[in-house]
Amino acid sequence: WLVAIDNAVFWRGAWAALQSETLRGATAAAALLVVLWLSLGMVLRLLFWRWTAKPLASGLLLVAALAASFIDAYGIVSDRGMIRNVVQTDWREMTDLLAPALLWGVAWRGLLPLALVWWVLIQRPGWRRSGLAMAGQAAVTALSLTIALG
Repeated sequence: WLVAIDNAVFWRGAWAALQSETLRGATAAAALLVVLWLSLGMVLRLLFWRWTAKPLASGLLLVAALAASFIDAYGIVSDRGMIRNVVQTDWREMTDLLAPALLWGVAWRGLLPLALVWWVLIQRPGWRRSGLAMAGQAAVTALSLTIALG
């Protein structure tokens, strides 16, 4: 969800930049998707543990939904300066930005997957099985990065 849906502007730009109408460009776009998905999965696997998984996923989904909605609505790029501006904005300035389209974007991008996160029962494997799964994912991620970059 985070890689595909919340980064729609990125994917439109990447699709155009990679000349995706050719087989080589489409393959590069697919490889980029797989590498980003595996890399994000690896980082999240390291952060999400028994008691942290659902709260961290909730916060990440809501922040990503808000950022993606702003990017789509205003055509901005989130960088260090933009984050500084967000932190320094007071509530009066913020209320001017809360348009219905922005609220709708946050609702379907953030609240929909958030409901799914809290509805789904997460299986908690033992340490050994979890460690093996993490090692396997790390190997597949490393292999995918090597193939994509090489």
